[in-house]
Amino acid sequence: MRVQSTTEVRRFVERQPEGEPFSPTELLLYGTRASIDQVLSRLTRDGVIERVARGVYVKPKRSRIVGKVPPNPLAVARTYARARGIPVTTPGAQVLAEYGLSTQTPVTPVLSAGVSGKKTLKIGHRQVTLRHAPRYVLRQADTPAGDALAALHHLGRRRADEGHAVLERLNAATFERLLELRPTLPGWLADLITTHARGTSHPGRTRP
Repeated sequence: MRVQSTTEVRRFVERQPEGEPFSPTELLLYGTRASIDQVLSRLTRDGVIERVARGVYVKPKRSRIVGKVPPNPLAVARTYARARGIPVTTPGAQVLAEYGLSTQTPVTPVLSAGVSGKKTLKIGHRQVTLRHAPRYVLRQADTPAGDALAALHHLGRRRADEGHAVLERLNAATFERLLELRPTLPGWLADLITTHARGTSHPGRTRP
């Protein structure tokens, strides 16, 4: 790697906020993966950065009260997945909790992801599970409509009636988006959205 490229990698690291994870793939503009790994390895040995998961690094964050502050495991998992082209989004159970429809929270943090089955990442003394999610959820990842679909998928066909409570919490624009997405959704889910649209309580009901 040229000295100039080495300097650019170091500057990138200097600009990173403490505790915010990043991956070598974000640095490929400055050289080959092998050369970038060499620079990151040196910075790790020097204590400038830490490797917190496979292919994920952070600048250590410290507090005068508690000392070293570990990075957010979900942020690390998102960085890990993004570097590998794995789509991830908020799991349906968490969305239901955010909507005030559930008080259940998993012991191990979970992200819905484009993986088969599930994959567990070890991040320091913590773990994060990447759990399979269907494409129709991941295509809308990290959008209000995607969150709603994640929650409805979590409820599933057997609890579809509970989905009306989810739909009631959406604003008109998000509900309209779900109406548009019906041709791409499983039949039971498209039927739920249609039934809700024919009701009298939602602002998006005018287009069943």
